[in-house]
Amino acid sequence: MYLEAEINDVIDIICPHTNDTDEDRYKAQYHTFIQVPYVSYESCNVTKANKTEKFLLKCNRPFDENKYTLLFQSWTPYPRGTRFVAGQSYYYITTANGSPDGIDQTEGGLCETHNMRLEVHIIDPSPPVPRVTTTQRPKDTTTSPLVHTTTRKSVERTKRPPPTVKPKPTDKIGNKNGYDKQTETGSACRYQMSSLLLLASCLIARVRWH
Repeated sequence: MYLEAEINDVIDIICPHTNDTDEDRYKAQYHTFIQVPYVSYESCNVTKANKTEKFLLKCNRPFDENKYTLLFQSWTPYPRGTRFVAGQSYYYITTANGSPDGIDQTEGGLCETHNMRLEVHIIDPSPPVPRVTTTQRPKDTTTSPLVHTTTRKSVERTKRPPPTVKPKPTDKIGNKNGYDKQTETGSACRYQMSSLLLLASCLIARVRWH
């Protein structure tokens, strides 16, 4: 038989009980409940335990109620008590053959003929720690606000100097001296002013002589 238990769980091992009558006395069963290592559990042989077995309960009073309570605790005040550890299994058998004369039998018995053996596995009640998995988001340089992409064209656009506005060339009058139209106009104005000043000087001089 296989059972699972947690720390501080309790299991009661109850001896077979029968009525104390002439008819029921022939139905009485006699057993011994023993904690053994795995090698004795597998072979139904207590002697292979090398004196590490623990006799927990002897069912030699079939007309009285008799039981043994297994408390799966991580500590014990008794020197020969068992300290149960989560993740490990513990084994129990009975090698008695059921009769009063075979109650102290240490090999075979009901363990071998009726598979009267028990495995108790102590499970860990704490939940497993979830594994943290990191999923890397694919890079998207067009939509991600945290990624700034600089290309060669953008650098060229950034470094390109602003366009310069060239002045519109003035129209030139084709002559041999190469003066433009504005220069010629200014010279004409200066010539007219000089003529007027000369004329005014002559008039003033003539008035004085008369």
